[in-house]
Amino acid sequence: MDLQRNVLQSWLDEDLVITGMEADCWEEALKILSSRLKEKGYVKDDFYRALVEREKSFPTGLPVEGDIKAAIPHANPDYVIKPAVAVGVLKNPVAFGEMGTSDRQIQCKLIFLLALNDSKNHLDLLRKLMDFFVDGQNLKEIACEPESKKIIRILVEKIS
Repeated sequence: MDLQRNVLQSWLDEDLVITGMEADCWEEALKILSSRLKEKGYVKDDFYRALVEREKSFPTGLPVEGDIKAAIPHANPDYVIKPAVAVGVLKNPVAFGEMGTSDRQIQCKLIFLLALNDSKNHLDLLRKLMDFFVDGQNLKEIACEPESKKIIRILVEKIS
């Protein structure tokens, strides 16, 4: 079953989209996004720790076409209270490990932090995001948009 529009909309919240985000490294970027998720009641206390551990073992930087690169970090569903997707649009890219490697880095300007507690929905969203990322123009559109509400609209229209 495909990811339905209303399900995706329920996972996206304007308060979880941070544009112009400043971070010096991927850990700091994930700290900012996971803190917002925690503050809003989406994740448990240990979410950030689990997220960092997973990212170190299984990096999520995507080697997509175009100038704008993205990462899709996530933690085990056990750390999620209710599903959400936090989006970080970095002012300056930070290095994430490249997915599927242990030695290459990718400078990512976008972070799609998945906090999902259902493995089927998780895999469906990952598949949809990968399709979305194939078109570098989609990432550029998100990276250049300063308004959270418009970023959500773009994501819902193009992913669901």
